[in-house]
Amino acid sequence: MFKNKLIIFVFLICIAYWIYLAFNSSMLLMFDAIGYVETGRIIAEQGWVEFFKTGPHREPLYPASIAFSLLMEKILSVSYQSVQKIIQISLLFFTQILSLNLLQRLRIHPIIQAMTILYIGFSPALVNATFSLFSEVIALPFVLMALIACIDSWRAVQSGSTGKVIKMATLTAGCFLLVFLAKGIFQHIFMCILIVFLLSIIFSRKVWKNVVIYILVAGILFNAAIAGDKYLNKIYNGQFEVTNRYADLLYGNAHKRSLPLTSRVFRAHLTSIPGGGVCRRFFSDDECRYTEFFAADNFRGLLAGELDGAAGEQRKSKILSMTKDKILAQPFQYVLFTLIEAARMPFWESTSIGFVSYPPAVNQIYSQQWFKDGIRLFMSFVTLAALFYSVIFLLNNYQRFNDGSLEAEQYQIIFFLILVTGAFTGLYALFSIVTRYAIPIAPLYLILIAFMVNSIIFKQVTNETEAKTN
Repeated sequence: MFKNKLIIFVFLICIAYWIYLAFNSSMLLMFDAIGYVETGRIIAEQGWVEFFKTGPHREPLYPASIAFSLLMEKILSVSYQSVQKIIQISLLFFTQILSLNLLQRLRIHPIIQAMTILYIGFSPALVNATFSLFSEVIALPFVLMALIACIDSWRAVQSGSTGKVIKMATLTAGCFLLVFLAKGIFQHIFMCILIVFLLSIIFSRKVWKNVVIYILVAGILFNAAIAGDKYLNKIYNGQFEVTNRYADLLYGNAHKRSLPLTSRVFRAHLTSIPGGGVCRRFFSDDECRYTEFFAADNFRGLLAGELDGAAGEQRKSKILSMTKDKILAQPFQYVLFTLIEAARMPFWESTSIGFVSYPPAVNQIYSQQWFKDGIRLFMSFVTLAALFYSVIFLLNNYQRFNDGSLEAEQYQIIFFLILVTGAFTGLYALFSIVTRYAIPIAPLYLILIAFMVNSIIFKQVTNETEAKTN
């Protein structure tokens, strides 16, 4: 009873805070937000055919939500931003619900569960995503849904019937399709998941039939849906793609990472890992901007003179070939800077992502140097600690992975949390990582933190009890 009342109380506090922000904040139209709204307007006013004709655009799920808000604006005569806030608050709420599901399955203490759910509701980075017109927020619940589907699928493959395996494969494909339509990078994370399932045959050959069925059903459904989206783009705009960005960005970063390396450039990149503010304490603004996405964007501009009017598939093929040449020219240096880029991801918390106009009271708190630096430093430290702790936990308890015990599910949850966060980080590290890109996996970090805190505190309590008994 105490547990239920505490969790309900936490949800009510969060909802009250969100309502306050909904009435006292505004979404700022700047940078990528302008593009999302314009794309949503195309869908709302001219339909999906025009969306494909003028594409390929960014992933369609978030612009579709804006299109819905714009339609509601016409029907209900209310601001589309008001409707969009309701949608995005709902997304954050469902993120809390799904996070709670995993926390309970990990058998986290109710107080730590409540604290984690409360932090999800008040986190400056997650609140920023909820009240800005950027696409990260729409991925939040679907990442967790896909993760839960993977965990349940693993258990079905190990001990379930063929019918249950097919059901879970279909569910997993559907969940990953939704998150893919929010963030295209999850196409490759899905393939990593299937590879892990395939490798499971090595350790338990008796499940090979279920594994094969699962991979075939999930893989065919997922890839067929993606192929359909790409085919529509091919019909209407001549490009067999879902989005229009990754090849150029991949080249820009490869070009930057293959340039001659100096000690000062290297040190500037290291100091920029925690954030641009740290870098600017030791280096000039131009040097720090070079360590960020600005330089890669500038190098993307060099492509115009190299492509000789190439378009569509030919253009993409040529860009990828040029990217490969850049990587092979300096492979060690490329790997080094990719690892540095990956190290930025755990520094996900921030009060200054931007794109939202907050009420004065919130602005005053967020602008306090001790608060904004303190929360970023503390959350980054505990995130890194939780990642390290979880990896050690996996290495020390690998024998429990499929032993059928309660601890086995705990191990499987942590395994898939690490797998998804690791794959997400590794893939994004090929490009430029800015703080908001980490938001879709922030709840995963928080669940790992809760697991670490719970394990340390209650292991210590258990040890002290045993010592007193002895």
